[in-house]
Amino acid sequence: MPYKVEATASTTASPELVFDHLAKAEAWGVWGKFPGKAVQEREAAPDRGGVGSIRRIWPAREETVVHDRPHAYSYVLLSGVPLRDYRADVTLTPEGGGTRIHWASSFDSRIPGSGPVIHLFMKSLIRSLASNLARHTAHCPEGCIGGA
Repeated sequence: MPYKVEATASTTASPELVFDHLAKAEAWGVWGKFPGKAVQEREAAPDRGGVGSIRRIWPAREETVVHDRPHAYSYVLLSGVPLRDYRADVTLTPEGGGTRIHWASSFDSRIPGSGPVIHLFMKSLIRSLASNLARHTAHCPEGCIGGA
Protein backbone atom coordinates (compact mmCIF):
# COMPACT_ATOMS: atom_id res chain seq x y z
CA MET A 1 0.00 0.00 0.00
CA PRO A 2 1.49 3.37 -0.98
CA TYR A 3 2.17 6.15 1.48
CA LYS A 4 0.38 9.47 1.06
CA VAL A 5 1.42 12.94 2.13
CA GLU A 6 -0.51 16.19 1.79
CA ALA A 7 0.21 19.81 2.60
CA THR A 8 -1.64 23.06 2.08
CA ALA A 9 -0.38 26.64 2.08
CA SER A 10 -1.74 30.00 0.99
CA THR A 11 -0.09 32.93 -0.74
CA THR A 12 -1.13 36.38 -1.90
CA ALA A 13 0.36 35.61 -5.34
CA SER A 14 -1.79 34.82 -8.34
CA PRO A 15 -2.30 31.20 -9.43
CA GLU A 16 -0.45 32.05 -12.66
CA LEU A 17 2.66 33.23 -10.82
CA VAL A 18 2.63 30.23 -8.47
CA PHE A 19 2.20 27.87 -11.43
CA ASP A 20 5.08 29.47 -13.29
CA HIS A 21 7.33 28.79 -10.28
CA LEU A 22 6.34 25.12 -10.42
CA ALA A 23 6.77 24.78 -14.18
CA LYS A 24 10.23 26.39 -14.40
CA ALA A 25 12.87 23.91 -13.24
CA GLU A 26 15.42 26.55 -12.28
CA ALA A 27 12.93 28.27 -9.96
CA TRP A 28 12.82 25.15 -7.74
CA GLY A 29 16.43 25.80 -6.78
CA VAL A 30 15.44 29.27 -5.55
CA TRP A 31 12.18 28.73 -3.61
CA GLY A 32 12.76 25.04 -2.81
CA LYS A 33 15.84 25.77 -0.70
CA PHE A 34 17.69 22.78 -2.15
CA PRO A 35 21.45 22.58 -1.61
CA GLY A 36 22.15 22.59 -5.36
CA LYS A 37 20.70 24.09 -8.52
CA ALA A 38 17.68 22.69 -10.28
CA VAL A 39 18.10 22.35 -14.04
CA GLN A 40 15.89 21.60 -17.01
CA GLU A 41 17.29 18.39 -18.45
CA ARG A 42 14.71 17.96 -21.22
CA GLU A 43 12.30 20.57 -22.52
CA ALA A 44 8.77 19.95 -23.73
CA ALA A 45 6.98 21.61 -26.62
CA PRO A 46 5.28 24.01 -26.80
CA ASP A 47 5.83 24.76 -23.09
CA ARG A 48 9.43 24.37 -21.91
CA GLY A 49 8.32 22.90 -18.55
CA GLY A 50 5.25 21.12 -19.94
CA VAL A 51 4.26 17.47 -20.09
CA GLY A 52 7.28 15.35 -20.88
CA SER A 53 9.84 17.83 -19.58
CA ILE A 54 12.43 16.52 -17.13
CA ARG A 55 14.11 18.45 -14.35
CA ARG A 56 17.04 17.41 -12.20
CA ILE A 57 17.27 18.48 -8.58
CA TRP A 58 20.18 16.53 -7.20
CA PRO A 59 19.88 13.65 -6.70
CA ALA A 60 16.38 13.31 -8.19
CA ARG A 61 15.15 13.35 -11.79
CA GLU A 62 11.47 14.18 -12.23
CA GLU A 63 9.15 14.28 -15.24
CA THR A 64 6.17 16.59 -15.65
CA VAL A 65 2.97 14.61 -16.31
CA VAL A 66 0.30 17.34 -15.88
CA HIS A 67 0.78 20.95 -16.97
CA ASP A 68 -2.57 22.74 -16.75
CA ARG A 69 -1.73 26.42 -16.17
CA PRO A 70 -2.77 27.85 -13.75
CA HIS A 71 -4.73 25.03 -12.10
CA ALA A 72 -2.68 21.86 -11.79
CA TYR A 73 0.90 20.64 -12.03
CA SER A 74 1.99 17.03 -11.48
CA TYR A 75 5.26 15.17 -11.72
CA VAL A 76 6.66 11.69 -11.21
CA LEU A 77 10.04 10.58 -9.94
CA LEU A 78 12.24 8.91 -12.56
CA SER A 79 15.36 8.19 -10.50
CA GLY A 80 17.72 9.32 -7.78
CA VAL A 81 15.98 8.53 -4.50
CA PRO A 82 14.83 5.26 -2.90
CA LEU A 83 11.15 5.69 -3.74
CA ARG A 84 8.92 3.67 -6.04
CA ASP A 85 5.87 4.99 -7.88
CA TYR A 86 6.34 8.54 -6.59
CA ARG A 87 3.84 11.05 -7.91
CA ALA A 88 3.04 14.56 -6.73
CA ASP A 89 -0.05 16.55 -7.70
CA VAL A 90 -0.11 20.27 -6.97
CA THR A 91 -3.48 21.97 -7.26
CA LEU A 92 -3.78 25.76 -7.30
CA THR A 93 -7.09 27.33 -6.34
CA PRO A 94 -7.88 31.05 -6.35
CA GLU A 95 -8.45 32.17 -2.75
CA GLY A 96 -9.38 35.77 -2.01
CA GLY A 97 -6.76 37.79 -3.87
CA GLY A 98 -4.23 34.96 -3.86
CA THR A 99 -3.85 31.21 -4.19
CA ARG A 100 -4.38 28.10 -2.11
CA ILE A 101 -1.66 25.52 -2.81
CA HIS A 102 -2.53 21.89 -2.20
CA TRP A 103 0.37 19.45 -2.61
CA ALA A 104 -0.39 15.73 -2.49
CA SER A 105 2.09 12.95 -3.10
CA SER A 106 2.02 9.19 -2.99
CA PHE A 107 4.90 6.73 -3.04
CA ASP A 108 6.29 3.48 -1.78
CA SER A 109 9.73 2.68 -0.47
CA ARG A 110 12.30 0.73 -2.48
CA ILE A 111 14.11 -0.33 0.71
CA PRO A 112 12.23 -2.95 2.77
CA GLY A 113 11.36 -1.71 6.25
CA SER A 114 12.25 1.93 5.57
CA GLY A 115 8.73 3.07 4.66
CA PRO A 116 7.80 4.71 7.99
CA VAL A 117 11.05 6.69 8.16
CA ILE A 118 10.80 7.78 4.52
CA HIS A 119 7.15 8.71 5.10
CA LEU A 120 8.17 11.06 7.93
CA PHE A 121 10.91 12.61 5.79
CA MET A 122 8.56 13.09 2.83
CA LYS A 123 5.87 14.57 5.07
CA SER A 124 8.36 17.19 6.23
CA LEU A 125 9.67 17.79 2.69
CA ILE A 126 6.22 18.28 1.12
CA ARG A 127 5.14 20.65 3.91
CA SER A 128 8.35 22.60 3.43
CA LEU A 129 7.94 22.79 -0.36
CA ALA A 130 4.36 24.06 -0.09
CA SER A 131 5.21 26.68 2.54
CA ASN A 132 8.44 27.78 0.77
CA LEU A 133 6.56 28.19 -2.52
CA ALA A 134 3.81 30.20 -0.81
CA ARG A 135 6.27 32.41 1.07
CA HIS A 136 8.48 33.03 -1.96
CA THR A 137 5.66 33.86 -4.36
CA ALA A 138 4.04 36.22 -1.84
CA HIS A 139 7.13 38.45 -2.08
CA CYS A 140 7.89 37.91 -5.76
CA PRO A 141 6.61 40.50 -8.26
CA GLU A 142 5.04 39.25 -11.50
CA GLY A 143 7.77 37.96 -13.78
CA CYS A 144 10.33 37.47 -10.99
CA ILE A 145 11.15 33.94 -12.10
CA GLY A 146 12.60 35.12 -15.39
CA GLY A 147 16.15 35.00 -14.05
CA ALA A 148 15.61 32.12 -11.62
